[in-house]
Amino acid sequence: MPLNPFARNAAAERNKRQAERANVRKREEMATAQAPAKVISKDNSNSLAEMQKKAAKRLANDKIITTESEQKQAQLPKPTITVTQKVESEEKVRTDIREELNRKTAEANKKYQEIASNVTEEVVQTEVELDVVSPVVEDEVAEVKVESESTVSVDEKPASKGAKNIFNTVEETKKPSVTGDRRRRRRRMDKKGGGRQKMEKKLNRQKVLAFKYFARDLLDDPNIPEEHRSNVLGQIIAKGERTSIEAAVEFIQLKRAELILTDEVANSLISEIKSMTTRR
Repeated sequence: MPLNPFARNAAAERNKRQAERANVRKREEMATAQAPAKVISKDNSNSLAEMQKKAAKRLANDKIITTESEQKQAQLPKPTITVTQKVESEEKVRTDIREELNRKTAEANKKYQEIASNVTEEVVQTEVELDVVSPVVEDEVAEVKVESESTVSVDEKPASKGAKNIFNTVEETKKPSVTGDRRRRRRRMDKKGGGRQKMEKKLNRQKVLAFKYFARDLLDDPNIPEEHRSNVLGQIIAKGERTSIEAAVEFIQLKRAELILTDEVANSLISEIKSMTTRR
């Protein structure tokens, strides 16, 4: 019967058929393995016996010949050493080097003699020029001596013995006059600060928030333009907190004069800021 894959028990039926096929294969393999094993064992036993008999016959018929191996010494070729002598070439090189050195030393000696002769000629010429110029220089030196003696002050110490520098000009040095008013120099520890500043009436920092709410309510007036409200409030708080209450009052009066603030708003702001003052 062919297997219906869409049946209910299709999977179980398939597994069952596969198991039966596997059992059948195992039985067939076992049967085939047992039958040829016996035949092979018999054939092997016969073949081994026959092989042993054949080998015994061959050993009986064959004669074993043993020959001693003779050891012969191998003759090696004699070593040949080739020595090349380069004595003549080395001697030639040495003689060439010596000749070059002698030639160079001779050239150096000639140059040295030429330089020495040139130097001696220049020295002789300079000595002759000095002999010609010396009388003129002596006259100038005498004049300089007379001028220097006239410029030297009376209070100066006498010059030390030995060579003198004639061209050295002497300058008079004046000592500072000693006065009785000797003021002591200022030291770092003597510096004093500005001291305590004068206390003024300023806006109390603890009441800034309350004043800000009060001023916003007052400035929320249709007669005051909106672009000036935040600026006026910030300037009043800054001047009252940092400089003084008087500066804040002057600023409010200025804005009233500019017709930015009305009289009622300005008076209420002045009275309110004056009530929130402290001295610091």
